[in-house]
Amino acid sequence: MRCTKYSNEISLNPVKTWTRDIVLKYFEAWLDMLSVYSIKTVDSLPAEWYFRGLEREAIAANDLITEDNRHAGGIKVRAYENDPQVYADVMDRRGLFDKGDGWNRQEWIKEKEEEGSLEYAYGNFQKSQGSGINFAWADFCGHATQEAIDVARAKSLPNSVVFMTCKATRRNIRDELLPPLMRGNARKYRDNIQEALAQSFLENGWQEFFAMRYQAARQPMWIFGYANNVKMAKKFKGLSEKFQNETVNESTLEIIKANLTTF
Repeated sequence: MRCTKYSNEISLNPVKTWTRDIVLKYFEAWLDMLSVYSIKTVDSLPAEWYFRGLEREAIAANDLITEDNRHAGGIKVRAYENDPQVYADVMDRRGLFDKGDGWNRQEWIKEKEEEGSLEYAYGNFQKSQGSGINFAWADFCGHATQEAIDVARAKSLPNSVVFMTCKATRRNIRDELLPPLMRGNARKYRDNIQEALAQSFLENGWQEFFAMRYQAARQPMWIFGYANNVKMAKKFKGLSEKFQNETVNESTLEIIKANLTTF
């Protein structure tokens, strides 16, 4: 279960950047719905930390919480990487990740880990269960295997949210690794993926509020959003079009239109 490994082609693709901005909009809306005193956790796959992502937004939000409130609540970010070379590069090449924006990734990671607001972990992505209301983005780059689905749909405290990204088409994967509804051939995988995931997530109390298929740099992908609170899922579903319009950039609008299919 790998995060999309960083490259300019993949991570800075206009459509991928757009989907990332949409997730951040939902994250902001999620924070607004929760008490400042509630304990919150964020789980993510930051790849090589090159871009403005969920991790930085969550830590920035935590920094704005007053010291008194942070003792009662606050936000703890857990970021995962299971590629040993990527993990080593991020931790060891101090200063080399400053791309002119004045942000030294290594120094920032070290500082936030010492504060206790961030944990950068070597290993497979997993969700923080039971330690706080959770916002997770399982930004996988592989197929929607049963294993990947089970990791993403793991139960969380009420009012939690999870996004999951996965391939929209099937290629070179064994049937037994997929949910039953998606087995048989490439067409069944392609046509049944949204229904199969919706059923699997619903079994653990998750309601779908967002689903979008888009053309990434190399292949079509899906991104799904789920909440384990019915009212929250309903509200978030109503915000989908608004967030898509707010995050689109005029210079990339035509590119996005050419590479997007919404349902």
